[in-house]
Amino acid sequence: MLRELFGNLLVRRPGAALRLLYEQTTASWAMATALLENAVGPLLDALGTDCAILLHRAVRRALACTSTRDTGDSIDGVRTTLGD
Repeated sequence: MLRELFGNLLVRRPGAALRLLYEQTTASWAMATALLENAVGPLLDALGTDCAILLHRAVRRALACTSTRDTGDSIDGVRTTLGD
């Protein structure tokens, strides 16, 4: 149900949506990505057609900041060299 309602929450209460996304990111990467997948419409409205690259950059920066080692070109399957 969270996946289905996330897009509405993102539009109506963005702060609450971001807290939920953070909680899910730390608990379950699969759920966090499912939330984003179900919020494509609001994300495109807010970020435009560059939405995917902007999200990729944010995720890449977050992973680089929290990674404990040099992982080369990818961290947990996220390519760190894409989208610069």
